[in-house]
Amino acid sequence: MLTLLGEPALDVLTSATLHVPPTAELCAALTQAFRAAGEEGRERLRQASRDETPEIRWRPAVILAQLGDLEPLAGISRSGPDPASRTALIHGLADFHSLPDLLPVLDP
Repeated sequence: MLTLLGEPALDVLTSATLHVPPTAELCAALTQAFRAAGEEGRERLRQASRDETPEIRWRPAVILAQLGDLEPLAGISRSGPDPASRTALIHGLADFHSLPDLLPVLDP
């Protein structure tokens, strides 16, 4: 609510993105809040998608994709030598977001 009123609580939003059990409702609410937070909020998400453990770095990447920044999610979805992030994305995405919306971004 504070974010929508012009006072983004980026520490709280980032923590919720990374640690609150993922649901579609949470994804929608966080996307709206980070949209209102502007570039500073998106930069926080980009940093989290690079720095966090493979098991949770997909969460900020999904929100960034909803905000139009597809690169972090595309990077996680690519096949590579360590499948941990991609596997976590596949297992977690069903609870966190409507998968059909993101299919064009995901690397086959």
